[in-house]
Amino acid sequence: MDKTSPLPVVALCAGASVGIWLWWRKQKAASSADIPVAEGGLPLLGHALQYQEDPTACIRRQELLVGKIFSLNLAGRRMVVIGSDSDAMKQVTMQPPTVLSAQRAVAEIGFEYLLGSTNVYKGTTFHKRVLKEEIAPKAKLEAMLPTLFQALSAGLDEESRLMGGTSEAFLSHPDAFVLVRRCILRASLDVLVSPGLLRRDPSLLTALMSFQDSVEDATAKSAVLPRFLSLPLCLWPMALSRKRLSRRLRRLMEGITEGTESGPWLRAFHSEKTSPEDAADFVIGLVFAAHKNPAIGAAQSLCFLRSLDEATQRTALAEAKKLEAAMAPGGKPSNGAEEELLSATTLRRCVLETMRLTAHTLGALRYARESIEIQTKSSRLTIPQGATIAIAHNSTHTDTSVWGADASEFRLERPEWVQNGDLASPVDAYKLTTFSQGVHKCPGEKFSLAVMEMMLCILLVRDSQLLQIPKLSFERATLAQRQGRVPVTLRSKVQT
Repeated sequence: MDKTSPLPVVALCAGASVGIWLWWRKQKAASSADIPVAEGGLPLLGHALQYQEDPTACIRRQELLVGKIFSLNLAGRRMVVIGSDSDAMKQVTMQPPTVLSAQRAVAEIGFEYLLGSTNVYKGTTFHKRVLKEEIAPKAKLEAMLPTLFQALSAGLDEESRLMGGTSEAFLSHPDAFVLVRRCILRASLDVLVSPGLLRRDPSLLTALMSFQDSVEDATAKSAVLPRFLSLPLCLWPMALSRKRLSRRLRRLMEGITEGTESGPWLRAFHSEKTSPEDAADFVIGLVFAAHKNPAIGAAQSLCFLRSLDEATQRTALAEAKKLEAAMAPGGKPSNGAEEELLSATTLRRCVLETMRLTAHTLGALRYARESIEIQTKSSRLTIPQGATIAIAHNSTHTDTSVWGADASEFRLERPEWVQNGDLASPVDAYKLTTFSQGVHKCPGEKFSLAVMEMMLCILLVRDSQLLQIPKLSFERATLAQRQGRVPVTLRSKVQT
């Protein structure tokens, strides 16, 4: 006869019940009676299934059904969604961190485990400071752009070598998105940190990509799972993976001294005497932000461009060849590197229009440290303390009242893309929302747009052709990707 005491099981069940009750109380307290609730929710799962099936369609449908501001329930994780309403967006995004906290919001959705508390609470400030001091000044940006272009080109050369390519040979790769990611990640590490990292450990590139894919997968899964399930199934395992990767980076950076091959982040680590532990975590956060979305954007730009007429593609190729010549090693762009990028109007418009159509479904998360009132054209709503707020980027970009009757179509000739003061987006941040707005507007906007345009240029010069282009997919918490692989053929070297 089994005499095992039932007390441990009883205690476990009681603890789980208390945990679920406390979680329910917290969610209930963060809800507001005057904010409309999205329709079609299911018991326990809420709107998670319809959101997972088609995120952008889910948000657009709810805007039509209940209004531009509504409460969405993703398997118990409730958030207030700000849809295509620029006035409401401004009222949210201009709130100081003492009122609406981005750090608390990303921590609560799991990034405290996925990228670590160092990145969540200290990383953004550190990266903004380096960008402001080392990249934002016009002279420093001008100096970096040709170096970055050459690093991207060298990255594609290295990938060609790994695929077994020889001079002027045609190569094929099963997925343009993976190929572009590897090129941009390699260039980001070499230029922003140090080429010594990959020289010392060539397999680091694959390890970083694998980790980032796992983060992306865990983010998607935890978004539709209750917290008590997402922790053991998604978040805790990823925290262990991140710690292993951080230790690996720490060992690599300990052997690299400050010198001529030091990028701006490595120089900042030395000058600010950043601890090895924090520096390693910062690199993980840096390459996650600096390469993943720009790589997706560059690959998507190629996908969209290859769907246009042949005359437009010939114009784009002519611009690409001119831009490549201006960025050649040892040369100095006659009009300045930034001006060369701006003058390649077809390439630039292609990137900007891609950013419009592939923007995240939900982003710019905030946690309400205190309740705030939002005044819309038709009502006044109160967002309660404890609520999580999200901006619906893509719904603004497909809103015909904002972008015209053809808002859902790819159009290079949009008048919004005509004006160019510098590399930043030429339109209002509440109209093109991809790089966020307000107090947390993306500080790397110019850098990212430059990377995408230069990578597109290099792909065109290498005669990159796409064998098939699957439909867009908004499943992941990134720019839109594709529903399947995008096979690509290209020349391993530029023909002379």
